[in-house]
Amino acid sequence: MVEEKTEVERQEEEIPEEELGAEKCKIALGSALKVVLEECGGKDNFFKNIGKILGLSEEEVEEMNPLSEHCRRVLDEALTKERCHDFREQRRWVMCRAWDLMETEHIPFHDAIKRAWDELKERCAKIGAYI
Repeated sequence: MVEEKTEVERQEEEIPEEELGAEKCKIALGSALKVVLEECGGKDNFFKNIGKILGLSEEEVEEMNPLSEHCRRVLDEALTKERCHDFREQRRWVMCRAWDLMETEHIPFHDAIKRAWDELKERCAKIGAYI
């Protein structure tokens, strides 16, 4: 009986040996973050718990977590062809939208990232910026 390879094992075969360690680390961190966020009940609870562990006040935690306000601005700003074609702007928009989806719809990190990318591609295509 031949064992079927896992997705991670298939991905590892495609990665040059010198990059494999970094890629394994990235996969592990992504998996760990997904579990932590699910267990903590989202980003806000994650920051509150980290704050407690570090002995920070609620005010200090809020100052440490400016992402929400930053992301509101990123998502409120109109998408343009320039933003759609800008490598950093794409990723900034996707990460902010993913956090928004995790907070509002309580979906897992991986699903939020995939959905955010799909939404960005669709929105950019509507203005003639295909990515």
